[in-house]
Amino acid sequence: MLPLALTPPRRSSAPVVLAAIRRSTRAVLRTPALLVAPVAQSLFFLLVYAGQLDAVGSTYLGGTSFIAFLLPLILLTGVATGAGAAGTLVLGDITSGYLDRLRLAHGTTTPFLVGPVVAALLAVIL
Repeated sequence: MLPLALTPPRRSSAPVVLAAIRRSTRAVLRTPALLVAPVAQSLFFLLVYAGQLDAVGSTYLGGTSFIAFLLPLILLTGVATGAGAAGTLVLGDITSGYLDRLRLAHGTTTPFLVGPVVAALLAVIL
């Protein structure tokens, strides 16, 4: 058993994770390109697919709208493009040295990864 003076203190990661989420959310809101690109790409594919394949899709969907058939694909496209926003935030944090500051605050990279992912998830949900 180590003496008490040598035992590292156990810190909760919640404050650091919340700070990283708050910082990443601000970065997403301040960079409209991270929000506009997923929405624009999803709407583009929705319009193209619905315009070109609506007549073909109506024959085998049995009265269901072709847009209802396409909606899951369009949502997944938006989520995948939104994941690029999280990657952009992570890259910015690496190059700015924010990762090193988080390691000093908590000792792990968990907040570093959770913050951008949650911020991108919130952006995609909105």
